[in-house]
Amino acid sequence: MIPLKISKTQNLYLKLLESIQAKFLVIGGFAVKVYCPDRNTNDLDILLFRLDPALEKLALFFEKYNPLNDRSWKDVFLSENKRIPYPNESLTEVDFLTSIDGVDFQTFYANSAEVMAGDFIVRIPSLEDLITMKIISRNSGNCYESHIQDESDIQCLTNLLRLKNISGST
Repeated sequence: MIPLKISKTQNLYLKLLESIQAKFLVIGGFAVKVYCPDRNTNDLDILLFRLDPALEKLALFFEKYNPLNDRSWKDVFLSENKRIPYPNESLTEVDFLTSIDGVDFQTFYANSAEVMAGDFIVRIPSLEDLITMKIISRNSGNCYESHIQDESDIQCLTNLLRLKNISGST
């Protein structure tokens, strides 16, 4: 597996997550890139463990630097199926996700692998779990471009899984 090259902003958010000892997985294009190195991506997708007490510290950070008018960040991070793009929807470097329907965070985390991302060791889903996540994403009603990218990711990951199964490697 190859190490992930990330931006300074992405590295800062990983540093923040490490400093509060948050439980999370790097998912999406960056995770696919570990298995399929030709995959291009710019935004770092982070699946948070929604029940992690460390998220209260993350919420305090967001409250300080990016307060919300209508609710607290703690409420956002405790909510299911929330996507929080940073710095904003049109210029996303990091997407925080609070949960994904059909994904049991604890199981996926237990199956995950460690890789380097910037200055940090992070966890990514196993090959099998990442395929499951990409199928969920493909079926979620995303835009056409995302659907096409998910199909391409699924094909690459599935081919890799077949090769892994043929060779008998773990």
